[in-house]
Amino acid sequence: MLSDPRYVARLERHYAMVKQAASDPKHPAYRKLRKVLADDAELFPVPQPAARMKHVGRNAPCVYGSGKKYKQCYRRKGR
Repeated sequence: MLSDPRYVARLERHYAMVKQAASDPKHPAYRKLRKVLADDAELFPVPQPAARMKHVGRNAPCVYGSGKKYKQCYRRKGR
């Protein structure tokens, strides 16, 4: 499916529309999207690293619980 450029373009357009609706309070779907996002946040909380852990070695397990090494953790890449 992801090899079909038309399908990928459609997904990208849909994502852009949902993102715009979720950020515009005047959009008719704004409240529903905010509720869904809030429900997801409760069901899937973002794990927080231990407060006492100041330095994490490259080969230490990921503090976010991904099961990978810290140097390969997807959460670290965004920081």
